[in-house]
Amino acid sequence: MWIVKQYIKYLFLLLLLWAIIWVYGNYGCARSQGNEMEPTIPKDKVMFTIPPPKMFEDLNRGDIVYYEYYIPREHQNGFIGRVIGTPSDRIRIDRGTVFVNGDKLATKQQESSSDNLEEIIVPSNSYFILCDNRARGVRYDSRTIGPVGKGAILGKIR
Repeated sequence: MWIVKQYIKYLFLLLLLWAIIWVYGNYGCARSQGNEMEPTIPKDKVMFTIPPPKMFEDLNRGDIVYYEYYIPREHQNGFIGRVIGTPSDRIRIDRGTVFVNGDKLATKQQESSSDNLEEIIVPSNSYFILCDNRARGVRYDSRTIGPVGKGAILGKIR
């Protein structure tokens, strides 16, 4: 009888391990470390993410993503931003107003009146990402680092 109890314990541990691996493979967590997305996402908020590759199946303009960009001697290497342009979109910023494929982007995001960016075409396997709080936010979005490749996007915020 004791051997049956042992097998049940091992089976339970195996099922628990499988459940942890399944959750880790299908969901993740991200924490907003800066003020780049305020007031949409407050600083230090923890959110669930959908990790790649499932995320890329339905990643569209307006989605919020968690991406990585390495900055020497900085403690923050993960950032949160909104997808503005998908592959082959034409993006231009004129005095803080964002144009996508020649059309003005109607957004609720705060705009910074001094931003200008010549028109660029988003390469394949890349996305143009901007922070909502562009006036006060960290400038580690596509305005300065360029389009963000799929490999740098760690998850889509749910």
